[in-house]
Amino acid sequence: MKKRTKIAIVVAIVAATISYRAVEITIENRRTVFNIDRVHAEIGVPVDIIIAQNKTTYLREPVAVRGGRIHVSGGRVDKFRTGMRLSTGGTISAVGNRIDLATGMFIVRTNAPDGNHFVLMRHTGVFVPIEIVQSGTIMINNNGVAEQINVNVIATDATHAVIRGLSNGTEIIMTRVDAGTNIRGI
Repeated sequence: MKKRTKIAIVVAIVAATISYRAVEITIENRRTVFNIDRVHAEIGVPVDIIIAQNKTTYLREPVAVRGGRIHVSGGRVDKFRTGMRLSTGGTISAVGNRIDLATGMFIVRTNAPDGNHFVLMRHTGVFVPIEIVQSGTIMINNNGVAEQINVNVIATDATHAVIRGLSNGTEIIMTRVDAGTNIRGI
């Protein structure tokens, strides 16, 4: 084969490859690529929402009764008051104000039988899962946008917090999102 023919074939192959690739790039650029961030910006991040409702009910603080005594730490002793009921019967008869030197704990006296119980602490307010309260703030739905607001935490137990500062019907966001994020309930 002549040299010119070989060069012509090579040039034709290169031109065909470039043309083919240009068509492929054009087709690829016309495709709509799924982008989760764009979807969230357009229609909102899906979040779980609960509706605030003031009510009166009980928080439950776990305790172990042995010989009519409950040993509690200094961080928990302020939760207990004389007359509080226990879940399986009995009441608190006295709350010690001094540390027991033998155990390093405060002693709360009760007439409940030995075993594991819950002290029932009656409160009025909005009951929410404790994990959604962050440094005295929660997230609410403000017309489809997450807004961080301050709340007054009245009391907590292992799973719930009682808060004040919300109107009945306020939509509380249960999912972790940043303030200013577009949201939609699921």
